[in-house]
Formats: sequence, structure tokens, C-alpha cells
Amino acid sequence: MKTFLASVPMEKWSDGAFVFLSLLALVAFLGLLFVLLWSIARERRKFLEEKRSYIDGILSSSEIKSSINQLISKTSFDIPFNIVLLDIDKYSQMVSAFGDKIAKDVIVLLANRFEKTVPFQVQIGRLADDKFLFMFKPEYEFEEVYHVVQQLKAIFDEPVRVSYDVEVSLTTSIALCTYPRHGRNVSQILESLNIAIYTAKRNGGDKVVVYSEDMGQEEEENIQYYEQVKLAIENKEFKLLYQPIVDIQTQKVVSAEALLRWEHPKLGMINPKEFLNILESSGDIYWVGIWGLESMIEEYSAIKAMYPYKEISLSINLSMKQLLNERLVIDFMKILKKYKVQAKSFILELEEFIMFERHDKIRNTILKLREAGFKIAVDGFSFDHNTLLKIEQLPIDYIKLDSNFIQNDSKEIMKHLTNLLITFAKEHNITIIAERIEDLETVEHFKEYNINLIQGYLISKPISADAFVTFIGDDTNVIKKLSGEEDEPEVVEEVVEEAVEEVVEEPQQPEEVVEETPIEVVQEEKEENNQNNE
Repeated sequence: MKTFLASVPMEKWSDGAFVFLSLLALVAFLGLLFVLLWSIARERRKFLEEKRSYIDGILSSSEIKSSINQLISKTSFDIPFNIVLLDIDKYSQMVSAFGDKIAKDVIVLLANRFEKTVPFQVQIGRLADDKFLFMFKPEYEFEEVYHVVQQLKAIFDEPVRVSYDVEVSLTTSIALCTYPRHGRNVSQILESLNIAIYTAKRNGGDKVVVYSEDMGQEEEENIQYYEQVKLAIENKEFKLLYQPIVDIQTQKVVSAEALLRWEHPKLGMINPKEFLNILESSGDIYWVGIWGLESMIEEYSAIKAMYPYKEISLSINLSMKQLLNERLVIDFMKILKKYKVQAKSFILELEEFIMFERHDKIRNTILKLREAGFKIAVDGFSFDHNTLLKIEQLPIDYIKLDSNFIQNDSKEIMKHLTNLLITFAKEHNITIIAERIEDLETVEHFKEYNINLIQGYLISKPISADAFVTFIGDDTNVIKKLSGEEDEPEVVEEVVEEAVEEVVEEPQQPEEVVEETPIEVVQEEKEENNQNNE
């Protein structure tokens, strides 16, 4: 029996083979063409990135590496020189808020300031959009370099005015390392600088950090810590605690602030200071925030089911990164629809500095949230005339006033300012909530000003959702605490969601002791307690 190929005439088989080979050649040609075009496109992107980041008189990233290599080649290992990395804090947020054009204008203006600040012989390069490198020759002593670093940081004390109506306030983190002690080639030097910058950023930014050998180990530990945070998100280890807000006139609970906490399976409750910066820098704060709102609304639904006739509202904090996400309003509305609740029962607390940023995107998001029915509260309120003028331009429902506001030596001045604020609030239909109330004496102070809503450890520490439900159901809880019938609770420093306290390193060659990570501290304390128990 003849095969199929044998049955096909030779001339036709030859034609088919030719077609097949032609197609094969075409595919190979197209593949090579694709690789060639991809390579060209890659080089073009690289060129455009270099061109985009180019500023007259400022070295590009490739030129930086060449300059460092030249410095190394001209210098023996016995002669050190210093290199400084300046990283603009929250640069991406500025771009999101103002756009690429204004961001570029800001960078050019800053670069001009840098050139006027550093000595003439110091080379300046732009390593990335938000990173500048300063290369000091060996003749500059460490103390001289550090003095220049302080001058560079001082540049950011003044806002950058791009135009008549656009003014941008920024901060910066600055790292300093020394060749050859902290790196014997370009890659090692840059790695050391990046580790030091990472340390500054993890602690809230706006710092000067001198690299030390211990930081490499610290970075590894911090990466492990970040991995634990990611696992905590996946394992739903985050939870909400609620701190009641009461009306001292009616002596009833009217609201509560939902506070994010991390309940570690081994280490217990972890201070928000220790993980919020990580969530912010990674962007995970958005998804944790969405989870937080949904959890709060779910628990609100349970509260209303148990107490249908009680007027209770709940509040939760929002960060700048959340407000800059264009999906925020859409995602919030989906959650409201899911639980069939109205937005008017929820208060979104925003730090004062966020409210008054000149970010169109932030402002538009706030307005959309307000239009959707959410109440807006200003937290971290600092009184001055400009603040009141700004508040007039925004849809504000609440001002949260720290108890320290009226506990001031200049009592008459504070009394005048407080009365002014109260008058302003009444005229604009704004409710004032006094927070961080820890004793009855402070309550009496606020009574004098007819401020009736209070929050603080005098009433209750942050408690679980179940405990809050129980607290609502027993009106005697508030009555006893406001009458002084119960022993005053031990004043515990309230855990607040704020940046770690600013620390600027002293100008000395670093043999610095790096603080242990919070997890390590907790572990050591537990081991010590176990030994004591034994």
C-alpha cells in the first residue's frame, strides 16, 4: 500500500516543501525583527529616561557611575572621600497630585538650589527621578560634608513655588557614606547609601542618616518584618478596636473611633507606629483601609441590629495614599451597597496636613466622599487664623480638639482662641470633639466652653467590637465614669497612628548603635519574663 506522500506527485510535493520552508524562513525573520525592534525600543526607553531626567549641569545616572569610578581610580584606599544621597520623600504622591509637568518644574528648581548650596567642586548627579547624588573629593573632611548636608536639608524648609498659585511643600531623607569604609566600588557604595535611606524612610523620612555597618543586618531584619506584615494581611491578623465618644450632657455613647491594630499570633498586640509606615511605603495601606472600612460597617450593622433605636456613628482614619487612589470612592460605595447602609452614619477622619494640601486629586476625593454622605472630621487640629480660612473652603463636619489645646500656661490667650473657635464652629455647623480626655478636671474645662463630645481613657481605652456593644448597652458605664464613682483608670499613653519621632544623626563618624526592631524587643522581654518566672 502506497503512503500518502508517495501518492503525491513530486512537483506538487516540491511546491509544498517550498511553501513550508518559506513560511519557516518568514517566521525566523519576524522573530529576529521582533528581537531587533525590542532591543531598539529598550535602548530608546533608556535614552528617553536619561533625557527626561537630564538637567543642565547635573550628571545623569550613567555619568554618576563613571565619575565615582574616576574618583576611586585617582584615590588610594588610604584616602577616604564622602558621597551623599538625597531622596525626596513621597515624590510619587507629589506626581499623582500635581502631574508630571509640575513635578519636573519642582525638580529643576530644587536642582538650582542644590547647585547654589554645595561647593563648586562637588559633583551633582541625578540617580533617579527623586534621587540626587553629591560626590565630595577627598579634600573635604567629614565635618565639612555634614555641614553641607545640613544646608541641603534646610532647602526643604521653604516650599517650592512653581507659579503664582502653585506651591509645593516637601521633605527629604539624606544618607551619607564614606569610601572605602562603606564600599570599595560603585555598586557597594550605592548599596550602602540605599540601606541608609531605607532606614530613614522606615522611620518616617525627613532625616539625615549616616551609614553604619550594622544597618545591613538591620535591613535584612526589616525585610523579614515586612514579610510578616504581608503575612498578617493574608492571615487577617489586623483587627479594629473601638474607643467610645460620649456626650457629657446626655451621658450616652454617641460614636466611636475605629483604630487599626495588629494582633500578632506570637507577640500579641503591636503598636501601629511599628507597621503603618511599612503599609504606607508598600501601598498596602489602601487595601488594609478598604478592609478596615468594610469591617467597621459590618460591625455597625450588628450594633444597629441589637440597638435599632440608638443613634450611633463610627469613624475611621484615612491616609493621604488612600485619598490619592482614584478607586477609593468607588470601593467605598460598593461596601455601602453590600451592607445596605447609608454613608451618613460614618465619619472619615483626616489629619489636618492632609486636608490642607494643595492637591486637586485629594480635594476632589474629599468632596466626592462628602457628596456620597460621609461625614468629614479634621484630626490633629492646630489653631491659627489660616487654618480657619482653609476650613471655610472645605466640607468639614467635625473638628477633633486635643485636650492639651486648653491646658496651656497662657490661659487667657487660650480662652480667647477657644471661644473664637467655638464661635466659628457654630457659624459653620461644625461639631467639636475633645479627645485624649484622661481625668475629670479636663472634662470640667471643656464644659466651660460648652464642648460636650469627649473621647479618651477616662471613658474607655480602645476595646473590641463585642466589648463596645456591651458598653453601649449599659448606660451606667458612662454615668459612673463622669460622676467619679469609679476609681480613675490608670492613665495609659494612647497609641496613636503618627510618624515616629524625628531623629537627626549627630555629625560624627558612625560607630552607631542601631536600635533593635520592635519585634526583637518584645521577644527579649518575653524571654526575660520567662526566666524570672522560672
